[in-house]
Amino acid sequence: MRTTRAGTAGRGFTLIELLVVIIIIIIMTSMTMMMMNVFLRDQGIRQAGNMVQQALSLCRQRAAETRVMHFVVFKNSDANGCGIMRTYKDINNTKTYDNGDQEILGGLIQLPKGVIFKVVPKWIGITPTGYCTGYSDMSSSLYEKRMRDFQEAGDIILTNSGGRYRAWCIDVDPAAGKVRKGMLLTDEDKKE
Repeated sequence: MRTTRAGTAGRGFTLIELLVVIIIIIIMTSMTMMMMNVFLRDQGIRQAGNMVQQALSLCRQRAAETRVMHFVVFKNSDANGCGIMRTYKDINNTKTYDNGDQEILGGLIQLPKGVIFKVVPKWIGITPTGYCTGYSDMSSSLYEKRMRDFQEAGDIILTNSGGRYRAWCIDVDPAAGKVRKGMLLTDEDKKE
């Protein structure tokens, strides 16, 4: 003969309670996935902005070490579907980039797939003292004003070649040879 203690019959979970817990887990998972998509969507263009900053920084460092002007050359590659950069040393001492300059520092730097240069000079030269040449500098005050108004501005602008609008706007400080600021503009910013 089996005996049961009073109150032990109510210790299990009902089907309704289990379904509620499963639904809560599904909702939380879908919210997490949506947040991850937003985060990952911008990582390619952010990474490209960091790559441009690192290329300029490495070029500046190399120019200071060797006491010779160096260049970062920018272009878009249709074959690769992205922007590319190369770093050169001014071996013929012309103070401008030409095909006679020797490529250095690891060769081709390729931006993430789908990220291209929208606005970019052909090259930026960095002197041993750190001064930048080869491009028209946009003033910091104009850059800041346009960023507040969510307008594309900057010395270098990166964008996605397809999909939703994304633009990484870079302001380069000509006196220091460094990136002063970078900011991401998206199609969500432009809606008002």
